[in-house]
Amino acid sequence: LLKFDALHGIPGLRILMSTYRFHSIEALYGAVSFLTGASVLAVSHLLSAPLWGFLAPLAWARLFRVLSPERWLWGAAAAVGFLLVDGSGHGGWGNLGFVRLFQGKAAFLTVLAPLTTAYALAFGESPTKPNWLRLAAALVASVGLTGSALWAAPLTAAAAFLGGWRPARDGWRPAAGAGAAAAYPLAVALHLRAGIKEGVMGAMALAPGMEARLLAGVLEYVAGPGPHRWALAALALAAPVLAAPGAARRWAVAAGGLFLFLYNP
Repeated sequence: LLKFDALHGIPGLRILMSTYRFHSIEALYGAVSFLTGASVLAVSHLLSAPLWGFLAPLAWARLFRVLSPERWLWGAAAAVGFLLVDGSGHGGWGNLGFVRLFQGKAAFLTVLAPLTTAYALAFGESPTKPNWLRLAAALVASVGLTGSALWAAPLTAAAAFLGGWRPARDGWRPAAGAGAAAAYPLAVALHLRAGIKEGVMGAMALAPGMEARLLAGVLEYVAGPGPHRWALAALALAAPVLAAPGAARRWAVAAGGLFLFLYNP
């Protein structure tokens, strides 16, 4: 279905970015449009986006029921409230939240990322078959939403899993299980990487000093200009101190480190 590009109206045009070939959300939009007669734009903006918006508070509530069972409602309300008021950067949480939920990457960040975190934490603390199935399903679904999930979903799951896993208590089998749950996105990523021709990455070599300018641009793209970026950085550093001891605190350390290292929601 995704062998050729259907967006630009040019017959036979190959998909320009190979990561798109592994998406399933566009095919879902097309299937619903075919079955209902509604336009694809109506399906994506008027049907899919409200559905993801309905699921977002439930996903954050699921995460906070794992992180802080006694205060899960306050945590979910704070997360949803932040998504509603955050107007920092074009690539920030708020703009990728309820503003752009017709896009797969926004649905991944707003719904699948908290679910992946919750399921990985649960599997780390209790490596049962149902917890493994939920984690694996979340990782597979994430790849269907966006190519960004090829790296972001396994990293998110690993940070959360390490927050709940105890090698001395459970041994190394849960770690192998977590790796197996992430097999699909990792296999797709390796397949795509193997298809990159030699020399392509070398042609993208940056001029001296360009790295710092690119990182500064990415930081403003995600965290916005002015004091907002420093407030986000302060929250990431303060989260381990404010989080409850145990898995929640360990996850706060890992998640804050990922954000500060990657400059990316």
